[in-house]
Amino acid sequence: MPSSDSLDHEHPREDLAVDARDIVRRYRTLDRAALDHVSITIPRGQWVALLGPNGSGKSTLLRLLATLERPQGGTLRLLGHPADDSTALAHIRSRLGVVFQSPSLDPLLRVEENLRTQAALFGLRDVRARVSESARQFGIDDRLHERVARLSGGLVRRTDLARALIHDPDLLLLDEATTGLDHAARLDFLDLLGRVREERPQLTIVSATHLMDEGERADRVVMIHHGRIIADDTPESLRAAHGTRLVRVVRTPESEYLLKNLTSTTPVKAGRELLLPLDGSPPDLLARLAEASASFCVGPATLSDAYLALTGESLQETRA
Repeated sequence: MPSSDSLDHEHPREDLAVDARDIVRRYRTLDRAALDHVSITIPRGQWVALLGPNGSGKSTLLRLLATLERPQGGTLRLLGHPADDSTALAHIRSRLGVVFQSPSLDPLLRVEENLRTQAALFGLRDVRARVSESARQFGIDDRLHERVARLSGGLVRRTDLARALIHDPDLLLLDEATTGLDHAARLDFLDLLGRVREERPQLTIVSATHLMDEGERADRVVMIHHGRIIADDTPESLRAAHGTRLVRVVRTPESEYLLKNLTSTTPVKAGRELLLPLDGSPPDLLARLAEASASFCVGPATLSDAYLALTGESLQETRA
């Protein structure tokens, strides 16, 4: 009797925007696989955040989804079509929108010219109306005649997102799209992305990021470490799995010794802090810490805490 995997392969699910099975991708410069037998399915209309530090494999996975590279093992279907089928590839690419780390805009051209060029590449009709509507939606209609080189980083990103979505794709891929933006511009971009999703509920979004607050915006977070998926759930569930409340104690020899004697739970070392779930800890833990003049605070667990607990590494760590 055929396995469920083989049955799925013979009868692919049309409700999936991404169906990746046992994906392997290697590079000569790495002593391990960039993607090590990764499997992930993403239903249409879902926003999934690939969360991990630089070098974890998330950008490699995004390049495969963008059809810029091919897996060396496993099977990949995008928008219901096999990604290794040359006949289907043109259709897949026509339904993708991609925002890379570096904007894919010509800085010497005006905003309008960049959008018109993208519309022409996809063979859109009534280009002028499409550009005008896109500019209005993304709040750049008063900048259409400015050269991209003169725009602020936040406006460049708005224009790049408008470029990626001007042909109304089914799958939007974002690779560290807020890199280089200041805090206010980054939040503005994420708010804009949220509005886009409300207006286009069928749009599937896959974003690669190392920032936990960007992961919080998604329906689902897929944590990647050393080329493998280590967790896959909603942001709320991932946080709750590692304690609804954490005690964050400033790390000193005295506080390490104190925690070792106060609880049987081994704290997680996070830079200059020690993290310990308050749930299940001795009821007098906080009082004892205060008596010992230890510096501490209590707060909710974050996605960064969850990643650290699972891997022993920070989301901010950079690896080759």
